[in-house]
Amino acid sequence: MTRASSSRTFTACWTCRRRNIACDAAVPSCSQCRRSNITCEGYHFNLVWVNSETGSYAPQQRRTFPCHLTWRGYPTWTLGEVDHLIRDCEHSQYRQCRCRLHQGRTPFTVFPRAHGKTEPVNADDADTGEDILPSPQPVHLNDADFRFLTFGPLQGHNSTPSIQSTGTSTSEASHPEEWILDILEGVESDTPVREDQGLVQQEPKNSLRRSTRKTPMPLISRPTQPWNVDAGYNESKLFHHFLSYLAKGMIPVDDDHNPWKTVYPSLALQITRSTEAQALYHALLAQSAYHLANLKGPERGSQEKASAVRHCGIALHQLRKSLVAPSKDYTTVLAALYTVILAEHVFQGASSGWQIHIRGAQAFVNQYLDKQPWRQSPEAYIVTQNFALSVLISSTVDNSYLGTATAEGVSELDGLLRDLMTKHVFGYTLGGTSHILRAIYQTRLLEARINGRAGADGQLELDADTIAQVSEILQLSHVPLADKVEAYLCHRKLSGITVQPRLWTLTRLHLRLFNTAVMIYLFCTVLRCTPSSVAHDVLQVLRDATTFIEMHHGTVSVWPVFVAATEAYTPEAQTLATQCLDTLGARGAENRRHMQRVVHQVWSNRQKLASERQCDPGDVLVDWRQVMKGLNMNILLL
Repeated sequence: MTRASSSRTFTACWTCRRRNIACDAAVPSCSQCRRSNITCEGYHFNLVWVNSETGSYAPQQRRTFPCHLTWRGYPTWTLGEVDHLIRDCEHSQYRQCRCRLHQGRTPFTVFPRAHGKTEPVNADDADTGEDILPSPQPVHLNDADFRFLTFGPLQGHNSTPSIQSTGTSTSEASHPEEWILDILEGVESDTPVREDQGLVQQEPKNSLRRSTRKTPMPLISRPTQPWNVDAGYNESKLFHHFLSYLAKGMIPVDDDHNPWKTVYPSLALQITRSTEAQALYHALLAQSAYHLANLKGPERGSQEKASAVRHCGIALHQLRKSLVAPSKDYTTVLAALYTVILAEHVFQGASSGWQIHIRGAQAFVNQYLDKQPWRQSPEAYIVTQNFALSVLISSTVDNSYLGTATAEGVSELDGLLRDLMTKHVFGYTLGGTSHILRAIYQTRLLEARINGRAGADGQLELDADTIAQVSEILQLSHVPLADKVEAYLCHRKLSGITVQPRLWTLTRLHLRLFNTAVMIYLFCTVLRCTPSSVAHDVLQVLRDATTFIEMHHGTVSVWPVFVAATEAYTPEAQTLATQCLDTLGARGAENRRHMQRVVHQVWSNRQKLASERQCDPGDVLVDWRQVMKGLNMNILLL
């Protein structure tokens, strides 16, 4: 007679199991433990590694468990720690590493180490233009290896509230164990692992945990969805590259308020997977792919460039669908529009066509001027601010952009810019403050006024109103630097972040060079003064930029450096400008290399005119925008 099979269930607490007595499974503690006045150890799962050869494991443990819960309760790794563990799998130099990460079991211990590579990959490769990540290679797993491996969040802040796209802040942030990336393509994350697959780990005694100090981060939002679980290896690689390398260089001073590490990925990975979210997601991948292609060069980066073109095409397709949809999320659509502009005209370096794209995005924003969604959520404010900054900077490049064609645009965006500038954080993603950006805006309006009232011979006419407007710009420039530093660091202090001396120094350097560059732009580009009148200011900007680059690995805003470099005429200033531009050109954004070409052409034209006129080069005014036009280029200085 065949014995009926039975399914064993475990509902008793761990204390009663060890004592081999009945348990009523009451929570938070069972009746037996309360009656005996002993600690009830609860009903959690204790997972243990199984010996793949003998099949033995520690008693009173669980051998199999749904894979997506394998690493629940384990510490969150930073991207740098994940990179270190990956390098251990790939390079023999790291096999004997004795750091704390290798003291216990990790998901990476199941991967066989690759052979044939001798050079470690590190984050500094981004500085030298070498490969950031190894090329995709097949991983062959034997029978004792995991086939359903997943791991938890690469980086997160458990104390940070999740800010939804509607602007409501909730404490129900995504749990780390729900933020999972499938490493192997085409597997189900909830498939149980076989008993012979050398399984999961027991809670280590010395867990590597990050600080749990709760700090309010009002400008940070975490992804509302795990990583894109449907993504293949290449997409995951590009997204990892964006988060770990590219995002931190998108603003001059990187910190936890960097929206490219928080807001944009969060919007792209929404659970709903709307068309606008998919557009943003693929636009971010296009940025990452173009960046990698530029670092590798034309020959070695052809695969990444093809991938960038493909993702950019997908982003544009999804963006068109979202724009005609009856209901759309303002924040995500604008984020996608802005990211596509950066991908095509900053990282790809397309030197024409950005005016059409910016005006298209501007028309989209104009539809929401009455609703003012940027007042309703921090995410909407940050995305709108970034777009407004791009409009402001782009208007300094294209002279015709300030003529009659933009007279209406000025009035339409006037209220938006003034509203955005009331916030103390305005301009921080560009490395400036509201004082500095307001000065650029006033200079832009001044130039539009001058162009509209210029004489028939093109001579500059300074009437009382124009002089008053110049005086207003100078007053904004002369706001004490300490006040500007305080305004820039205000949001960090409000979040309880201690401002270290190095951060204060970097902020002061960048704000000073940005503020001085505005004055160079005002006097040389708008008021048409000769470079000799701003020679000291040019040298100051380039010295500050050089110091900032040396301290902060080259993530300086390009607009002030470019403006100062075009007016450099002394050997010292040109040497500093060349050093800065060379560093910026090696960072993976193609438009930086176009800037170098324009600057050198300006210098060449100035020297040629000085020789013809037999005067000092500092007395020769050369409009860099006309030089750019002569080169059939129109660079977006972002």
